[in-house]
Amino acid sequence: IGPAEQRIEITILEVVDLRKNKNLMQLLNVPKNEEAVIPEGSSIRIHVTVQLPPSEKAPDDNVELEYKPQSRVDESYLFEYCQYVSTERGPSRFAKLVARRMNRKRILFQVFYVSPKKKLFSRATEETLLGTAVIQLKDLLETNIIANEFPLLDKTRQHELGGLARIAIRSGASFGETKEAIKKEQSPVANTGTNSGAAARMEPYAAYEFTKAA
Repeated sequence: IGPAEQRIEITILEVVDLRKNKNLMQLLNVPKNEEAVIPEGSSIRIHVTVQLPPSEKAPDDNVELEYKPQSRVDESYLFEYCQYVSTERGPSRFAKLVARRMNRKRILFQVFYVSPKKKLFSRATEETLLGTAVIQLKDLLETNIIANEFPLLDKTRQHELGGLARIAIRSGASFGETKEAIKKEQSPVANTGTNSGAAARMEPYAAYEFTKAA
C-alpha cells in the first residue's frame, strides 16, 4: 500500500449561489422574492467533520478541519486548496475499524457566514450557520474520487437551504479495491490477474465535470 492510499485528500473548490440561502436572507432581512446582497467585509468559513478516528489512541473521536476562502469573486467564495486525512488500510485492528466506520459515517461541511466586524478595532465577529453539505464515506468504498456540487442542507439533512459547495475528495485507490488487493496478497493461491488495488492516476480537478449531487 503506497502513500496515496494511506490518506484522503479533501479539496473545497468554491461555494456559490448563496444569494438565495434562506438563513442568510433571514439574517439580512431580505424579502422572499428578492436575493441577498452579501455585504462587503463579510466572509464565510467551513468547518469539516470527517467521521473517522484520527488515530488508534482516539477511536471515538472525529477528524476536524477548517477551511477559509482565498478570494471572493462577485458572490462566489473561492477556496481551491486541499487538506489531508491520514487513514490506515490493511489487516490491522485499527484499519478494520476505519473500514467499518466508512460504511455508515459521513463527511460534514458546515458553512458559516461571518459578518463584518462592527467596530474598527474589535476582534469579535458574528457567525451564522448557512447549512451543511454531506458526503457519504461509503462512496469511497466503490470509487477513489468524488467530485460534485453538494447543496447546503438544514439540520434534518432533508431540505435544501440554498447555496452549493463544490467539493472533490480522492485517494490513491478506493477502499474496497484495497481490501480486495490485500485479500489476494494474503491468499496462498498465486494471483495472476491485474492488481485492482493499484494507485489511481491523480488528474487535475479541472478534468472532472462537476454536477449537482443527487
